Amino acid sequence: MKNLMKQITKNGRIFWVTYFTFFLILAMPTHAWAYVDPATLTYVVQIIAGVFIAGGVAVGVYWRKIKKFFSKDKTSVKKHESTEQERNAAAAAAEEFNEDK
Repeated sequence: MKNLMKQITKNGRIFWVTYFTFFLILAMPTHAWAYVDPATLTYVVQIIAGVFIAGGVAVGVYWRKIKKFFSKDKTSVKKHESTEQERNAAAAAAEEFNEDK
């Protein structure tokens, strides 16, 4: 416990937490006689919906990468090797075609 206290005070965290807590207590009014417009709630709902929609679009765009990252079967290496072999075969076929002319 003493080591923990030394580490916390060494970094100065207690000072800053105390300072900002005291500042926030002084900055907060005791009573707020305010009116919240009903349209404010619709703005909040739109913001929350926009965040969820943007997150869904981001997941949808990168779904293959996410799926490949979490899958145990790493078939992407095999697919890459097969495409490499196909390229080599296509290049050899093109060379043979050019030699025939």
